[in-house]
Amino acid sequence: MSQSTTLTHRFIARYLIETQTPLGVGAGTTGLENERMVALDANGLPYIPGTGITGVLRHMLEASLKDEETINKLFGYQSDKENDGQGSLLTVSPACLVDLEGSKVIEGIIPQEDADRLKQTFQLLLERDHVRINDRGVAVKYGKFAEKLVFKGTRFVFEIGLSGVEEDEHFFQALMKAIESKSFRLGAGTRNGFGAFCIENRKSRMYDLRQSADFDAYLAKTSSLNDHFAGAEEKTSFEDDLNDDLKKNWTTYKLNLTPEKYFIFGSGDLEYNYDEANWLDNFSKKEKIIEWEEGKGELSYEPYHIIPGTSVKGALAHRTAYHYNRLTKTTVKFTLNQNEKPNLSFDIEKALQEFDLEVEVAKMNYASNSPDWEEWIQKVKSWSVEDSPLWRDYVSDIEGEKSEKIAVKEATGESNEAVKQLFGFAKREKEKEEKKEEDTKPEGARGKVIIQDVYLKPGNTTEKDITHVSIDRFTGGAKEGALFDEKVVSHKDELTIEIMVEKDGLKDPKIKEAFELAIKDLCKGALPLGGNTAKGHGVFVGDYQTKIV
Repeated sequence: MSQSTTLTHRFIARYLIETQTPLGVGAGTTGLENERMVALDANGLPYIPGTGITGVLRHMLEASLKDEETINKLFGYQSDKENDGQGSLLTVSPACLVDLEGSKVIEGIIPQEDADRLKQTFQLLLERDHVRINDRGVAVKYGKFAEKLVFKGTRFVFEIGLSGVEEDEHFFQALMKAIESKSFRLGAGTRNGFGAFCIENRKSRMYDLRQSADFDAYLAKTSSLNDHFAGAEEKTSFEDDLNDDLKKNWTTYKLNLTPEKYFIFGSGDLEYNYDEANWLDNFSKKEKIIEWEEGKGELSYEPYHIIPGTSVKGALAHRTAYHYNRLTKTTVKFTLNQNEKPNLSFDIEKALQEFDLEVEVAKMNYASNSPDWEEWIQKVKSWSVEDSPLWRDYVSDIEGEKSEKIAVKEATGESNEAVKQLFGFAKREKEKEEKKEEDTKPEGARGKVIIQDVYLKPGNTTEKDITHVSIDRFTGGAKEGALFDEKVVSHKDELTIEIMVEKDGLKDPKIKEAFELAIKDLCKGALPLGGNTAKGHGVFVGDYQTKIV
C-alpha cells in the first residue's frame, strides 16, 4: 500500500443486505435462559456492530493478500516499540436495521411510536436450543445451551470507507470482493450455517479530493446511512462474483433429497395441541421469517419448518469418522479406568416420601369432587418409581459416571483426523495448563464445512400427531396413563441441501473419500437425519452432485 502521507482519495461503498439464515451477533451478555443475547441499539432493536464486520474483513484479507504490512496499514496496528503504530485507514459503520416499510434506516434514537411498532416484530427473536454431543453421539450431561438469533430476511445497511491515494483503489476492490464473496458471513455460528446474507444492492464512489467537484461532493455527503449518496454507482447483481469465490476456494455438494415418510427435528420445547386439548412432548422446529414484497417486509403469518444445518452436520461428522477409520483400518478401542469406583445409590424410601408429600399437598388444594382431584387420583394409580426426580437424577449420574470413566483412543469424535480437518475441534483448557513447553500445534480450529438451514414453505409440509405409550423398564409393560404425543412432518416435494467445503479440508484423498461416502449414505437412506430415527423417521433418498461453477 502507498507510503504517502497525503491521502488524496476517499473510497466509499454502502451495502443493503438481507439475511438468508438466522443471524447471531452477540451482545457479550447472557440471559436467564440464553447463553448469548443479540446486540441491540438504543431503541432496543437488532444491529450489527462495525467491529463485527471489520473483524471478518480483516480475517479474509489476511488469507487472500498474505501481506502483513498492507493489512497493518489498512486496519491499523500497535507495537511495543516507542512511537510505533498507526490508526486504521479503513472505517466501517454499524449495520443498522432497515424498517419494514423499506424506506429508511434505523440510526440514532427514533420516535417511541416508531420503535414500538418495530418492536412488535423484533421483541420476540428466534431461539435455538443446542446440546453438546460426545464422541459416541450421546448428549453430554449439562451440555444444553440456547442462543438468541435475528430472523432470516432481516435487512441491514452499512458503509465501508478507505482513505488513500489513487493507486490504493485495488485494495478497496479487494475489500468489496471479500464482502461480496459466498463465504463472507457475520456473527457467531457461521460454521453452523448462521450469518449468511445476500446483497440487495451496493452503491460506491471514489472521491478525488484534488478535484474541486469531488471535494465539494465529499464534504456534502454526511455519515447518515439515509443520505442520498449522490453520484454513487449502483450494482444489484453479484452472481459472477459469488461464482468466482466458490470456484477458487470451495467445493460445493448439492444434495437433492426427498423424505421417504416422516421426519422430526426437535424444538426442545412443548406445544399445546388445541384440537386434541393435550400437550405435545416432541414436535419439529419451526421459525418465522421476514418476507419482502414490493419493497415492504412483514413477519410471515405461518412459521416455516426447518432442517437445521447443525443436524445434517452432526450426522455427517459421525459417519465421516466411521468411514475414515474403515479406510485407514483404524480400530476404535475403549478402556475403562478402574482407579475410581462409582459411588452411587438410590434411596427408594426417600422417593416414596417425596411422592406422599406431593399427594398430601394436592389434597389441601383440590376439592374432592373437582377435575383436578380426579387427575391426581389417576396420577397416584399410575405412579412409578421412574417418575421420581431422584430416580431420574440417579440414572443421569450413572450415565455421567460411565462417560467420565471411558478413555477413547484417537479415532472418534474430535480426536478423529477427518473430523478435525473438516469439522474443527475445540480448545482444551486442561491440555493448555499441562503444557510445559511452547507447543506449535493449534489449540483449536474452526470447521471447514458450511451447511445452511433449509426452510420448507408451509404449504408444502404436512404435520401428523403420533401417540406413544411409555414402557415401565421394570415390568416391560405399558404404564397406565403414560401416553405421550409427538408431531412429525412430511414434505411432498424434493428439497435441496447445499454443502460448502473449503478445498483445503479435502486435500487428503482418504478424508475426501470418507466425507463423500457419508454423503452417499445420506442420499441412499442409510444415514437418517433428525430425531427418533430408531422409529424409522428421518430417512431421505436422492442423489448429489459436485457443483460445477
